[in-house]
Amino acid sequence: MAEFYSTVKARGLAAQAHQWSSLVTCSQERLAYAKALERVAPRSRVLDWGCGNGHFSYFLAEQGYHPDSYALSDVPPLLHREKRVSFTKGENRTSLPYPASTFDAVFALGVIEHVAEHGGSETGSLAELARVLKPGGLLLVFHLPNRWSWIELAKWCTWRLGLTQTREHVRRFTRAGFLQLLSGLPFEAVEAGRYHVLPRATLGLLPGLRNAPMFCAFIDAMDDALGFMLAAISQNWYFVLQKRQLENVASEE
Repeated sequence: MAEFYSTVKARGLAAQAHQWSSLVTCSQERLAYAKALERVAPRSRVLDWGCGNGHFSYFLAEQGYHPDSYALSDVPPLLHREKRVSFTKGENRTSLPYPASTFDAVFALGVIEHVAEHGGSETGSLAELARVLKPGGLLLVFHLPNRWSWIELAKWCTWRLGLTQTREHVRRFTRAGFLQLLSGLPFEAVEAGRYHVLPRATLGLLPGLRNAPMFCAFIDAMDDALGFMLAAISQNWYFVLQKRQLENVASEE
């Protein structure tokens, strides 16, 4: 992670993604980055669904994948001249402008929890992601807010007290609640877990420490240990879902 962060800083790109505002903050993406490398073969065609400022698409391109980025907004500045990434601006809140069985993997980082509040359909969107995935392809979901997160509770309290303007996520999930959304869809959950106990965005503001590799390594180790002991109140869920092969789907029907 430190090597990748040094690269984007050296290229003058860090200011174009708030996830890269410091090494400590960038490290909050380490699980998503690691699972991408672990689960998806290099040079695969992949979709960054709801790409935001494009930080994850850029990472995928750097690692040798062939990423398509999709968003309902205009192309982010980070991807303006990035020829390794194919960007598409969507015109519909649910349907996707790709043929069936296009992608080897789809990534959704901090997207699903915002679908309903912006007038979309969670189940409809998941069905579309299943459609554009190849049989056997993976849907990797990260930063899905945990219903019992202590950070979400703290956000609500500070917002109610008027101390901040940022409130908690409207949609938060349990494992069972998220898997219920997959009912009737050709997905099988192959891995899931909770992560992040420490408030990375706040720690990423510490002057002098936020870009120190040793401090970041300490925070990562503490976060992993606390995540193991206090999983129930961690900030996020992640899920790795696999689209079932066609013969398996047909046999269930």
